[in-house]
Amino acid sequence: MRTTVCYAGYGQLEQGGSWANCQTIGMFEDNENRVGCMPGKMKIAGPKSIEVASRLVEQIRMQGGPIEIDAVVGQVKGKDGGAAMALVDFTLVSQPSPNKLDKAS
Repeated sequence: MRTTVCYAGYGQLEQGGSWANCQTIGMFEDNENRVGCMPGKMKIAGPKSIEVASRLVEQIRMQGGPIEIDAVVGQVKGKDGGAAMALVDFTLVSQPSPNKLDKAS
């Protein structure tokens, strides 16, 4: 599934364990009474969730903004007990600009 990721984060919980998620930008919609790109939040899950989140963070940092990825998704149990989509791995589609961050300094 191809998607644009504009944010990624991960960390350790005070009670133990870890968390990892990302925010995506949906396809552009132009309907009669609404227009734009809907943001979405996606859990990063699986045995390598922190490694996947760390790679996303680094790629967004190198790009200096959102990145386009081919996402490998799986299902996890959502907060409501139903199935929810989760990012398991990804392949970068857009290539980062290695010197983009230098311009901000």
